[in-house]
Formats: sequence, structure tokens, C-alpha cells
Amino acid sequence: MPKTERYPFNGFGLLIPSTENRRILGVLWNSSVFPELFPDRTHHYLTVYAGGVRGRAIVAQDDAALIGTIQAQLRDLFTLTRDPECLHLTRHPRAIPQYTLDYGALKPAITTALTEFPQLHLAGNYLGGISIPDAVAHAAALAQSVLDQSTQATQVRPSADCA
Repeated sequence: MPKTERYPFNGFGLLIPSTENRRILGVLWNSSVFPELFPDRTHHYLTVYAGGVRGRAIVAQDDAALIGTIQAQLRDLFTLTRDPECLHLTRHPRAIPQYTLDYGALKPAITTALTEFPQLHLAGNYLGGISIPDAVAHAAALAQSVLDQSTQATQVRPSADCA
């Protein structure tokens, strides 16, 4: 997108609430967030997110229709004078997990069930959170727990009749 457009695209980007009834979910302003990765200072580089559980139909469109939808949404949202010069599509049909309404009861049930099997350890976004920092923190805590459990299990303990 040429920097001659009026919208400055300074900052991180934006998420669009469902109440806006738009066809896209959000826009990241990559060249503002990571300027060192974009040596071309005459253009803005954006990532547009579309789809999600409430918008599966949009990503089911063929490439030409999806590009047209994205262009129309960007023109309207940022009052652009022209369409982006280049669009590259990447489809990730199951990119971000969507927890259902009963998940609040399911997670404690999983945790409780795991207490019956102390040697069984589970990791994943469904237990530790969907963000990368949450997943890493959960994995580190789980690894430490397994290590602690392993260390305790390998310690030699004299039997009561040898004391």
C-alpha cells in the first residue's frame, strides 16, 4: 500500500469487534511494527485477518472473490483512494482454536481426571492458553513438574526395617 494514502498506519494494527459487522477480523501494520524487515519506505505492508468461526464462508471463497472482499473492506475502513498494489493469500483453516461455551467446565474436569493418573502429563493450548507466551509458560511448568516427579521417583529410600 503506498504511503501516499492518508491513513498513517502507525502503531500495531487493530482488531474489529463483531458488532462492526465487517467481513475482516483485524489488520496488523507489519511495516510499522517491524520496520527493519521492510526496507521499502514508500509502502505500508499489512496483514489482514479474515474468517474465524463466525466467518468461515469468506475464506471458502475463491481467491479472486476473497481478494475483492478484502480490498473493499480496506477501502471502506481506511478510506483508501485505491486498492493495495499486491495481495498474497495464505489460508489457515484451523489457525486459532475456538473454545466452546462449555470449556469453562471441561478444563477443571481434565485437571481432576489427571490426578488419577500421576504419570500421565498433557500439554497443549487447551490447557495452558492459546497465546504463545501462555503455551511456553505452561510447557515450562509441566516440564519442571515432570522433572521434579522423576527426581523424587529415582531417590533411594531405605526401608523402615533397615533404619
